[in-house]
Amino acid sequence: MQTRTSDSPVIAALVKYAQVRDTSSFDAAIDVYIAWGKTVHSQDRLLLCQAMNDAIKSHQGHGFEALLPFIVVDPDPQVVANAALKTAVLFPARHTDHLEGPRFVAHLTRGRAHPKRCGAILGGLMLLGDERLTPLIHDTWDGLPPESRIEAASRRSPFVFRAHVLLLIDLVEEEPDDCVRFAIADTLGKLASRAQKVGVIDAQRVIPGWKANGNPFVVREHFSRGEFASEIVDRLDYLCVTEAVTEKVMPLACLLWKGLGE
Repeated sequence: MQTRTSDSPVIAALVKYAQVRDTSSFDAAIDVYIAWGKTVHSQDRLLLCQAMNDAIKSHQGHGFEALLPFIVVDPDPQVVANAALKTAVLFPARHTDHLEGPRFVAHLTRGRAHPKRCGAILGGLMLLGDERLTPLIHDTWDGLPPESRIEAASRRSPFVFRAHVLLLIDLVEEEPDDCVRFAIADTLGKLASRAQKVGVIDAQRVIPGWKANGNPFVVREHFSRGEFASEIVDRLDYLCVTEAVTEKVMPLACLLWKGLGE
């Protein structure tokens, strides 16, 4: 695990909690993490999260608890979502149920005191881009307030997953809150722009993550933006026509997926 010397105290606290797993070691890890987090940038915390991920992966999920402080106290939603994603695939399922980890992460959204954090956690699950998680994400989404939904919908990754785009369209079709609809439409538009560069992939995550051989997901099919757009433009057009608000949010996203708004 490649880290800096200045990271040693927080690493030691995280590892101790993952080994002992009691209240006092958890509280100590949280305190050290908060203090350390104030001295470094978000990118540094993401790098440490990745280093912890790699170490946990090499131990086949044992010690995944070291990722929890990144989820429960980091102030940056992107760090929270990143750690939530990693925890979902590294959780050591007791049986052959590969969705036990995602369900564990979804359970963490029940702490309603921090709605944006809950949204970032759900956003991490959404970024897995795996259609097997769609029912779980829908159920979790339905129990969250608009502030959480906005945060979840706003998370993005370097990849454009078919399952993620279809999920967002599902959600915007059912969403009553205009602010949430705007956030979803904004992300759909940004994903369309990204898809022009990298395409859209239909993929399935390798769960548990330590069974991945160099690639965290199996690509079943790769589409150009134009190829994939044919699957969704009718739904987007319908959303444009049926929007009841004065300030419509879907037309730009629709145009971008058609390659007309750039």
